Amino acid sequence: MKKKFLSIALCLSIMLLLTSQVSAKKVDESEVSVLFTNFIDSVFDDLSNLNVLDSSGSDITEEFIEETSDFYDNEDYKSIQNLIKDNDLSVSLIKIDNLNIESISDIRSKTVSKEYYEYATSDRGYSGEWIVNVTGNYSYNASTYAVTYASTPSISLTATNFGASFSPYMDNVNTSSSYSGSTATFTATYTMRAVQGIKPITVDHYYGSFAASFQDHPLQ
Repeated sequence: MKKKFLSIALCLSIMLLLTSQVSAKKVDESEVSVLFTNFIDSVFDDLSNLNVLDSSGSDITEEFIEETSDFYDNEDYKSIQNLIKDNDLSVSLIKIDNLNIESISDIRSKTVSKEYYEYATSDRGYSGEWIVNVTGNYSYNASTYAVTYASTPSISLTATNFGASFSPYMDNVNTSSSYSGSTATFTATYTMRAVQGIKPITVDHYYGSFAASFQDHPLQ
């Protein structure tokens, strides 16, 4: 009786996994997600916070704005997403919070965070998209603008779109910070993975390694 029950459970697990794979393909072939449209709406809500880098790390923010403005005006989110995917662009938004610390030395504190949109295909051929947030804090002298301290940044997965049967997660996460003169630098690296299916029948997907690094200055 026990063996029969285990056999039925195994068959059901396999059926659920096969069903989830079909569902995942439907997600991969669907139109632009709400995750992406919300992110792009935030981008165009205040373009001064946008930063776009090409695959070689060069800043192409102005070129990106010029090329996508008409798409956005026509609500053509798909063309914007294709531009990002096809050219392997890094698109991020910066958020700044200035805090005053009461001190004789006139030290000020600044918290800066960046949201990064990513889209990738796993080693098993399934696409996923997500947004990570990297947040760092640093202190500086309000008279000289010299940075005196930079905290180790935090990184979090704030939004995902992989399909109902996927459980995405970040692996091999490393964070670091440094400062020199009036510049604070925050860096985070990670690999993106997702588990598909229901235990004991699961499949692991690997989406690649990613880096999120940015600098900030007290006068920004």
